[in-house]
Amino acid sequence: RMKNHETIYTHKKTKAAELQMVDLLLEADKHFSMLFPTQLYDPHGIPVPTRFYGFKFQQLPISRAWMFPRLFLRMDDTITSVIESKAVESPLPQLGRLRELLNDRRKHKFYKCVAEVEIGTLGGDELWEMSEDEINGEFLSRQPRHIDSDGKVVHLEADDFIVEKRTLHYGRKEKNPVSQMRFLKNKSDQVKLSNPIPQLPIAEEVENLPMNTPSSFLRRTIRFFCCTAKQYELISHTFESWKEHKTQQAENPNCVFEVLNGNEVEVDDDDDEE
Repeated sequence: RMKNHETIYTHKKTKAAELQMVDLLLEADKHFSMLFPTQLYDPHGIPVPTRFYGFKFQQLPISRAWMFPRLFLRMDDTITSVIESKAVESPLPQLGRLRELLNDRRKHKFYKCVAEVEIGTLGGDELWEMSEDEINGEFLSRQPRHIDSDGKVVHLEADDFIVEKRTLHYGRKEKNPVSQMRFLKNKSDQVKLSNPIPQLPIAEEVENLPMNTPSSFLRRTIRFFCCTAKQYELISHTFESWKEHKTQQAENPNCVFEVLNGNEVEVDDDDDEE
């Protein structure tokens, strides 16, 4: 099960496609609803104040479809096709970002995992206790930027990447799940399992674990996903600078993380005072 989570369910490509799909649905939620004109006088409709472009009647946002079972049943795999057809038909310029996400999905241009760091090899509880938004903010705090092929300065924005904290374990977090189990010492003791209670064999905890037992039963990682292909290099460079900063911060808490024109600089507060 642990292997399936690591190589399938939370694999970087699986997670990248999932994050892109979430952004697609969030963007569609700004413009479309689950009620169409034919349902304007539906007695089962739930009146919700509209906030959609071009609509003149009250409708239910996609994100609130769960409030109405009849509409929630429409939220199957075909919902993306419905959204795509509606976005293509609509002339609204506000759908530009949604059309871009739909086009990338159609061409299999999914988000990409730029980097991954495992807690323990970099930082400890202090780093893990930072929220995803706090890590995102720390990335942007020094305004990372670079010059593209056209000579234009490109800045890193909050929407250009996603920070994800991932936890993998064997069912008991940092504890060995086998420690809750008890085993018979000898295979021959199996025949005694049908004996009366006073004569049952004693099952004991295994003290000497096999050589292939994992050294740690809990894995915590922080992954960075790029939402815009043109920002991949900048995000990758910023991550390396941030990683180096975290390594130095463990030795010197006064060092400051800074990225200037693609070059990361560590500044010691004590040196500044001098």
